[in-house]
Amino acid sequence: MKLRFAFFTVSLLNLFALTGCNSVGDKDTILARIDKEVVYREDLVLLMKNSISSKEPLNKRLYENVYAKEAVVSKALTQFPELNKEWEEFLGLIEPKLLASVYQRFYLNERLTYSEPELRHFYDEHRSLFEEAPLPDFSVIQGIVACEYYMSHSKEALNAYLKEHLMGSTSREDSITWKTKFVELHRSELKEQIARNLASDLHVTFHELPKPEPKAFYEKHMDMFMTAPGYELYHVQGTDSVALAALFNETTDLENFKKIASTKSANKATAKEGGFVGYVKDGFAMPYGIGMVSGLSAALNGKDAGFVSPVIKADVGNAYHVFYLSSLVQPKQKTFDRVEASIKQGLASGEFFDVDSSYVLLSENGETLLTEGELKRICKRDFMAEVNARNHQHLFSMVVERLLFSKAALNLKLDKTWEYRALVRAARRNFIFDNYFFKKRQNVEVSEDSLKAFYERYGSPVHQEYSFEQGRSEVRAAAMFPMNILRHEYFLSKKSSYFKLDFEQTLPALFRQNWRMQSDMSEARFAAESYQSAVLHFYDSSIQEWEPTILADRLVANADSLRKEGLNDEALEAYRNLIFAYGENDSLVKLAIYESAQIYNETGRFEEAEAEYQACYEIFPDSPEAEKSLFSRGFILSENLNKNDEALQVLKTFQQKYPNSELKESVDWLVQNIESNGKLADDLMKKISAEE
Repeated sequence: MKLRFAFFTVSLLNLFALTGCNSVGDKDTILARIDKEVVYREDLVLLMKNSISSKEPLNKRLYENVYAKEAVVSKALTQFPELNKEWEEFLGLIEPKLLASVYQRFYLNERLTYSEPELRHFYDEHRSLFEEAPLPDFSVIQGIVACEYYMSHSKEALNAYLKEHLMGSTSREDSITWKTKFVELHRSELKEQIARNLASDLHVTFHELPKPEPKAFYEKHMDMFMTAPGYELYHVQGTDSVALAALFNETTDLENFKKIASTKSANKATAKEGGFVGYVKDGFAMPYGIGMVSGLSAALNGKDAGFVSPVIKADVGNAYHVFYLSSLVQPKQKTFDRVEASIKQGLASGEFFDVDSSYVLLSENGETLLTEGELKRICKRDFMAEVNARNHQHLFSMVVERLLFSKAALNLKLDKTWEYRALVRAARRNFIFDNYFFKKRQNVEVSEDSLKAFYERYGSPVHQEYSFEQGRSEVRAAAMFPMNILRHEYFLSKKSSYFKLDFEQTLPALFRQNWRMQSDMSEARFAAESYQSAVLHFYDSSIQEWEPTILADRLVANADSLRKEGLNDEALEAYRNLIFAYGENDSLVKLAIYESAQIYNETGRFEEAEAEYQACYEIFPDSPEAEKSLFSRGFILSENLNKNDEALQVLKTFQQKYPNSELKESVDWLVQNIESNGKLADDLMKKISAEE
């Protein structure tokens, strides 16, 4: 019986497109050397398993995910040798995760808990079952081998299952479907069985969480049960913020404030009491129609009695307020009797949660395996989650599953398998790759004065409410960002609402929108450059080397080639990649912008062309392309977009800046034609018609 069920899918055909029918070979053989970094064939097998549904050629995936990254790793360890030690420390943290992955993904899901030697023996004895595979290699199709092995040992159960569900059908497709379901049912049962028995098999004990008494909880968390702080306030209300602000100065005392409130406040209910609002709890709505004023808490925070607030807008409507802080009302401790019922309810619902960090959640033969404190640290580090009553059980289950799977993996010596070795190398590759770029960015010197000047000018670009110190890292990232990219994106966004603002006002938004692409492209560029300069040795001639494309000369050549073939959108994408990969290079950015404008113009996409021409002129005003860009923009505005007022302004700028240009005659004619409301063009057309 040959392979006849759906575990062997069409997507496998793509997986082996470059290797044909050759065996992947021994996994511990060397596939390549990238400088001093060694790539093993098992790294290729893991990559193939991880990208089975990818439509990208295998050699491209191998370059992007392995070879290029190893080239960066080689450079990284030369520049920052301490990365090796940092990796070893990180491996200690993620080792349980990797072991659990090997256990769950390969041993349980793929091999159905059979050992690799057991499956390999079956594979060697029954090669005919796998002749339909495009690459009949055990290391790649061991999951398929495991399915066949299970069915061969469960023939009686399989036949009974098929008889029940096929109901006499002889269809090959139906047979494949129900064989697949038969194995999936076994896989599900295996998972449930392991989940039930693993803890007892490993002699692990779960400890029930303690349930605190309401009084004990109250005494431990008395700060949670305080009355809300508040203020005694007066106010003046108005509809014009500027006029309202002009009523006050720094020396306004309470008596003057009352007089202003009595005569100027738009709120009649409080004006007759000199603007008196009364005792107001922090964060609560105010009476007399004032409602919520969210900005009040921030304005009064840390202020003493006698403080006059700036103008603050109410949350609803068009009312503005100035408040006078006459006194502070300090919070008071609530008695236990007053809060006992709410504490009982909070403990029952999970709203209140209190487990000491030293409390043992899991033990093995009396030895501590997991404490509450360790659970919190793991969840914060790996899941970026804070443990609370609502998510405690879910997060605990995730952490315990990983811990038990990793212990089971060690017991089964799965740390000696090729899958584990390949996972460790992939994790090392990604760790050093990612941390190298972080260190590289941090190694660029940017003066404190420059950062503060940037912050004063643009603020914190990602979290705009952040102070300078809070947003230092994002300010630094934005200050180092290639300004050519942001300015180019600004001109392209002119059809959006952002164009109503000037460049400095839009910079934070432009940075947030584009930093990820720029980061990815610059990393891909550096990886390509590192790969190009590395000493390369390849040991498998069946896998053709992939030539990296994110290099300046290749991006330009590719764009030019695509353009000649009429693939204009693809050419535009290549030029855009050039801009984001080489944003700091004026000549390359200028080339990409100008050629993009030319493509848009040639294909009749005049709005995009006009924006690109404007970007080229504004960003590089002293370049030879600036003159042609300014002319082309003026021509398009006039002749294609019917924006004569704007065109006239552009063309007159051209006349002033380029009085001796070869294009002067054409520009002068365009200006005269616009000023004559198109009479020159009409006369010319009449003359041409008459001559014909």
